[in-house]
Amino acid sequence: MKNTAFFIGFMLGYILFVSSCKSPDKHEINTLPLPTLKAADYFKSGVQKADSGNYKEAIGFYDMAIEIYPKFATAYYYRGLAKFKIVEYQNAINDFSQAIKLNPEFEEAYLKRGAVKAYLSDFESALNDYNTAIFLNASYAPSYACRGFLYFEMKQFKKALDDYNQALYYDPGDKETYFKRGKTFSILGDDRNALFDYDKAIELNYDSPDVYSSRGDSKYLLGDLKGACTDWKTADKMGDALIYKTIKQLCR
Repeated sequence: MKNTAFFIGFMLGYILFVSSCKSPDKHEINTLPLPTLKAADYFKSGVQKADSGNYKEAIGFYDMAIEIYPKFATAYYYRGLAKFKIVEYQNAINDFSQAIKLNPEFEEAYLKRGAVKAYLSDFESALNDYNTAIFLNASYAPSYACRGFLYFEMKQFKKALDDYNQALYYDPGDKETYFKRGKTFSILGDDRNALFDYDKAIELNYDSPDVYSSRGDSKYLLGDLKGACTDWKTADKMGDALIYKTIKQLCR
C-alpha cells in the first residue's frame, strides 16, 4: 500500500549501507613499510574523525595518508565512504575504484562501489560489482542482500527472492533481509510467506514502522482485519505518516 514509503526507506538504507564499514584492515596497517608508519597514524586519525561525523576532516587525514603511501588501498576505501557522506558520489566511486586497482580482491570496495552506483540508478554497473563481490566471496551474506535489493529495484522479483534466500542462509539473523524478502513475497502475491518474514523481522527486533504496516497489509489480504488494524495502529504510533487514512477507512 505504500510502495513510495518503501522506496524512500530503502534509498535511505543505501545511504546507511554505503556509510557503514568494517574495522580498519589491521594487517595492512601493521605491515606497512617503516617509512609509511606516519601514513597509518593519519589513517587512524581519519577513522576517528569519521566515527564522530567529521567527514571533511577525516578526508583531510586520508589525503595525508595517501600522499605518504599512494598504495594504501584501505585509505582510498575509507575516503570513498567519507566522500559519499558529504554527497560527493562520483568522487566516492573514484576512490573505491582506486582501492580496487590497488587490491583487485577487495570485495568490500566492489560492494560499496556497487551500492553507490545503485543509489545513482546505474543498475547494470552496480550488478557487475555485486557479481564480482560474490565471485570473490561466495559466502558473504551482504553481497547477496544488496544484489537482491538491486534485482527488486529492477523488478526482477524472483531473482531478488533467490538472493535473499542465499543471504539468509549465510546470515539467518539478518532482520532487514527478512523484511526485504517479505516485501518481495508481497509483490509476488505470496502473503503467507510474506507474513512469516515480517513476523521473523519483528521477532529479531527490526524496529521500523514499515514492517508493522507491511505485516498489517498481509494480514488484511489474508482476512485478518483485526490483526491488520493492530499492526497499522502500531505503525502509526511509530511515525508512519501514510497509514492514518487506511486506519480511518478500515478500522473501527
